[in-house]
Amino acid sequence: MTPAPRRRKTAVPQAERTVKATVVVDVDTHVRWAAAAAMANMDRSAWAAAVIREALRGVVVVDRRKTAGQPDTNDRPGKASPLDSDGEIAA
Repeated sequence: MTPAPRRRKTAVPQAERTVKATVVVDVDTHVRWAAAAAMANMDRSAWAAAVIREALRGVVVVDRRKTAGQPDTNDRPGKASPLDSDGEIAA
């Protein structure tokens, strides 16, 4: 009789990493920001993070590099290209 295979434990989700960012806003924007956060019963930082997260919900970032080294630039015209910067054939 063969022993039953061991079941793996479920993966523990990684802790959410955060970074601290600084933003400079004018006084009027700061007052509105603080008021909006207060009306939502949140601190300014949490409110700003939620608003940014919502604004970026449809943004997708794709890293198309094949390696961590130089990016693949074959799709861009080089210096030896017969095209000038306007996309026309160089004279």
